[in-house]
Amino acid sequence: MGIYEQTVYHTTAEGQGISYPYTVPENSVFVMNDYREDLSDSRTAGAIPLEDLRGKVFLIMRTSNI
Repeated sequence: MGIYEQTVYHTTAEGQGISYPYTVPENSVFVMNDYREDLSDSRTAGAIPLEDLRGKVFLIMRTSNI
């Protein structure tokens, strides 16, 4: 299952450690920051192993008609 967005965000030198298309390794997750211009997420760090996760999302709130 994938999430697809219409917006394309520029890539900076900070995010060049990952090449695309990118395959997330088994037992890992690809985490994206809500503020997409900030690259402090998996675009810089790569996939995060499941064993490194510290919590679970229990509520997601979105406005309607997005």
